[in-house]
Amino acid sequence: VVSTYLLNVVVAVLLDNFISAVQDGKDAAQREVLKARKQVFSLDPLLTKLASFSSASDLESKITEVYRVLDVDDNGSLSFEEMRQGLKRLHTEPPINMSMEDFEIITQGYALCNSEGELELDTFLKIMRKNVEYFIQRQAAFQLTDVEPPDSSLGALLMVAKQLLLHFDTNGLESLDQPRSGGKHCEKREEEQEEEA
Repeated sequence: VVSTYLLNVVVAVLLDNFISAVQDGKDAAQREVLKARKQVFSLDPLLTKLASFSSASDLESKITEVYRVLDVDDNGSLSFEEMRQGLKRLHTEPPINMSMEDFEIITQGYALCNSEGELELDTFLKIMRKNVEYFIQRQAAFQLTDVEPPDSSLGALLMVAKQLLLHFDTNGLESLDQPRSGGKHCEKREEEQEEEA
């Protein structure tokens, strides 16, 4: 009788320890998710605004407008200092304080810059489009980790839909990995337009 009673107590203690360990693991995972959500990349306030695009051409227009605002000397290229000061003037919340390291990261160590170390419009468009894509991916991943309430996945679905819009690019904005030349797809589209006319 005593051994049965002791066996039940031991099993209860082990089960309680197991449940506590599982809950601690879930709590640690939740803390990591919250920590990741609090981490703001330097361009996130701007990317939040850009992610409200309605089409690929709308996104291109928004990025072009940002470029024009940042290019205060109107020379057709952005230096680090011009970009840093311009981003501060955008009045985002939180304010964007771009560091030299941030600039080096987005320009891939200046590899995407011209010979003067500045960004031109076409390169800026590609960089920002890719950053919007990464931002949407991060936001979708954060939404997918929310299990409660059940409707929280709607935000993730919307972000994924926007990412697909960027990827398939129905309005002619080429992907970052594709050259800007027309290629067979554009030639075919031009032929179809000529036949319609």
